[in-house]
Amino acid sequence: MKFTEAQHRAIYTHDRNLIVVAGAGSGKTSVLVNRYLALLDAHPDWPLNALVAITFTQKAAQEMRDRVRQALEDRLNAAEPGSADYAVWSRRVASMDGARIDTIHALCASILRANAAEAGVDPGFGVLDEIDAQILLDNVIDDVLREIAAGGDETVQLFTEYDAPAIRATLAAFAYQPLPDVPADLFETWVNCWREDAQSELAALLENEAFLDALGWTPPGATWPSGDDRLMSVWQQCWDYAGRLRQAESIEDRLAALAGLAGAIDLRGGSVKAWGDKEVLSQAKSVLRGLRDRCREVLNQIGEPPGEVDRRAAALVPLWVRLVRRVQEAYRAAKRAAALLDFDDLEVMTRDLLRDNPDVRARYRNGEFKHILVDEFQDTNAAQWEIIQALADPADHGRLFVVGDARQSIYAFRGADVSVFERVRRQLVELGGQEVTLSDSFRTHHTLVECFNWLFARVLTRDDRSPAREYQIALGEPMRAARQEAPEPAPALELLLIDRATANGEQRSTEECRRHEARALAARIRALVEQECRRVFDRETRSHRPMHYGDVALLFQSTTNLTLYEDVFKAEGLPFVTIAGRGYFDRQEVWDLINLLHALYNPSDNLALAAVLRSPLFGISDDALFGLRLISDTSMGPVPLWDALGRAAHGGIPGVSGDDLARVEFAATCLGELSRIAGRVTIAELLRLALDETGYLATLTGLPDGARRRRNVEKLLEKALTSGKVTLGAFSQYLRDLTANEAREGEALLQVDGAMTLMTVHRSKGLEFPVVVLVDASWKKTDNASPLLINDGVYGLCCQAFDLETDKLTRTYVHRRAEALRQKREDAERRRLLYVAATRAQDLLIIGGQVGWSQDGNLKADGWLGWIAEAFGLDRLPREDEAVLTLPWGTARVMLLGEEARSAADGDGRDTSAWDHPAVRQGAVLPGVPPASPPLLQPAFLGREAQTRTLTAVFLTNLRPPETDQNS
Repeated sequence: MKFTEAQHRAIYTHDRNLIVVAGAGSGKTSVLVNRYLALLDAHPDWPLNALVAITFTQKAAQEMRDRVRQALEDRLNAAEPGSADYAVWSRRVASMDGARIDTIHALCASILRANAAEAGVDPGFGVLDEIDAQILLDNVIDDVLREIAAGGDETVQLFTEYDAPAIRATLAAFAYQPLPDVPADLFETWVNCWREDAQSELAALLENEAFLDALGWTPPGATWPSGDDRLMSVWQQCWDYAGRLRQAESIEDRLAALAGLAGAIDLRGGSVKAWGDKEVLSQAKSVLRGLRDRCREVLNQIGEPPGEVDRRAAALVPLWVRLVRRVQEAYRAAKRAAALLDFDDLEVMTRDLLRDNPDVRARYRNGEFKHILVDEFQDTNAAQWEIIQALADPADHGRLFVVGDARQSIYAFRGADVSVFERVRRQLVELGGQEVTLSDSFRTHHTLVECFNWLFARVLTRDDRSPAREYQIALGEPMRAARQEAPEPAPALELLLIDRATANGEQRSTEECRRHEARALAARIRALVEQECRRVFDRETRSHRPMHYGDVALLFQSTTNLTLYEDVFKAEGLPFVTIAGRGYFDRQEVWDLINLLHALYNPSDNLALAAVLRSPLFGISDDALFGLRLISDTSMGPVPLWDALGRAAHGGIPGVSGDDLARVEFAATCLGELSRIAGRVTIAELLRLALDETGYLATLTGLPDGARRRRNVEKLLEKALTSGKVTLGAFSQYLRDLTANEAREGEALLQVDGAMTLMTVHRSKGLEFPVVVLVDASWKKTDNASPLLINDGVYGLCCQAFDLETDKLTRTYVHRRAEALRQKREDAERRRLLYVAATRAQDLLIIGGQVGWSQDGNLKADGWLGWIAEAFGLDRLPREDEAVLTLPWGTARVMLLGEEARSAADGDGRDTSAWDHPAVRQGAVLPGVPPASPPLLQPAFLGREAQTRTLTAVFLTNLRPPETDQNS
């Protein structure tokens, strides 16, 4: 295999520690595996488990295991039987099952089990996954809050300040965070913090070049107006206040001068005659406007000094600390009692074990572990780095290899800390290690690589004056394309922009624009596949071929609006499969089994039972279900469906015979058997028996998309087995908790050839596709709810408190600053998320989103699309339907789509009505337009299967026998 010079250094440099910066598509996994093998080649005396490879996911660990196993078997087959090499490779192949290639949590678990006495844990401890840990924590919080309510603990005061759901959410968020001690003079600490921040902001302003240039501006020819001109008076006041700002010694005086400067700028005066030229007057006002805006920005940033609300908050923080610590201790006790550890426990306890036990640390560092390789290092955190350092001393050369890319760090919500990467990079280099950068992209062709370099040189930037600078990752060394030739001369970047403005100047709703975008994307993708026969690079054949639908991945930042796009693609007849973070519990095959459990648990649940009988579990026809609902008792009322089923099994159903009646009899027998053992066996055993008796899995396999349906059912079985629940009620609650808590629970993964892939950007990490579509790129996070309590590394603990004057929950000064810092960090990660999303593309990148227009006619957009438009200079984009733009790196096709023509045949399932008029939606009454009921907030799309199951079950459940005249 041929390696680049950088790859060769990363694989064969063994005499020093390495940190490898691996760009997107640079062959990182290949380098990692080949270094692992090169170390084994160089050290035939090393046992296989002397090497430790740490991956980010179990999937990545399994892939690496498979590749290493294959390479070891190849070496064994190439060795001469009976030779020393044969013995070495034979031994290593035999020990492959014990190879230390796993996640950091699996490594921690193995270390803790091997040193259980020193760690103070039960060696047989179980590991809670994220879902079970959250469920246990929720139960603990319930118990603690009940104890507080009953015992009159002083923390009950918090419930007079905040509502109970907000307190519960805060306790859940802080259950894993160690809290600092609260200083006795917390309020004074916040006052000092305000003074320091104000001093820093004012000093930065007085050094700001744009601010100084504005104050020093002079008209062309340095000719100022003479005589009495109102705008000239404004300038003179500005110079006066600027002088006071420079000369003031106290913060209060400086702020007063700055406020005076901002307040003095009134742009309503000024005459062309006095200034000599209209353009000069306009320029003078423009400079003043910028000066005023900058002053206001700084004043707003500094804010008011801590006051009475802050004082109240300072009194609440100790109560928060007390309550959070009580929950933490109760949670630890609950895990201890059940011999369970969560992922945080694994990290913290392993770190403490290695830090506090020199003998244990030395046994691994100087004995068992010869070399440690860490993949996806950008997604580690401080505790994980402490563990790695304990196992391989960074000062000991040739013991440590870490590889990652800070530009691809997108897992802060899982505890990843991108700032660790840069700190470790500096540390290793200072200790004699070496940095290697892999900058050759083997994924993307030259034109698109140059597009990425141009774009992310402007999107991924670092402001060295920002308090969030450690989290802002600059592009760094640009990538180079190993593949020079693009499959097509056509533009490799396409922007599909939906104009929010209508022909009459009104603004379309975001929802309407999203649906327009979905239809436009469907049309564009179909055209690329079926009409243009766009060519892509085939990695297997190393040649160009026409693209097909399976080459396309549509990436979403959020799953919130994903179903809208699914509905449109379904209506347009495009093949797709969704691999996203939500929706598993909405799949029909999953609901069939959940309904079965509900029916067994509560036989009077007619709807659940009707759905089960109508499902492929039993396949009872509508006629048979109709007949069951006609079975009544002496009072002429319909008997419960469960009872009707039993009667029909013995006495038949009028008008139903043959296979239909046999299915009814089978359903009655099967459900009766399941009902008798329910509660005496685990849910997993109950479901497995139901599947065996009904042949449900075989039935699913024969349905469209059967393999995925079958895997989803198997996944539910795995959940049932993991839960260990016996009672149907407990498992139903478990499923409700899963649905509520697991935002990333998606359908079972399954490759589907010939279908587009819909997935979140996070799920696409590590993957690549010939054609990538960034869907709804103008989406922006709208959940701006500020947390009640913040524990910030810079500002410490702070909380919101009620302002007694306004009777509103109010953010304190420190809370505002900490929240602003958090948002800056989130903004930095959003930019990295865009980098990850775009660089999944091999040949063609399509970006869809909504745009608007400023008053001066410039294009404007939100979110990713705003950054992209700014980077490519699209603000002056002409309002044309389609254009090919020539940019410094190549060409881009821009399609600007206005309001769609509406008709009943549009395919969105809606009839026109009064509500299609924008004026009616705003509350106006139009003459000649008849009133109509408002439509659904969002058009609903149901597949034929969903209609049959849902409507039939509901109708038959509510059906009653015909009434008869009792007197006849």
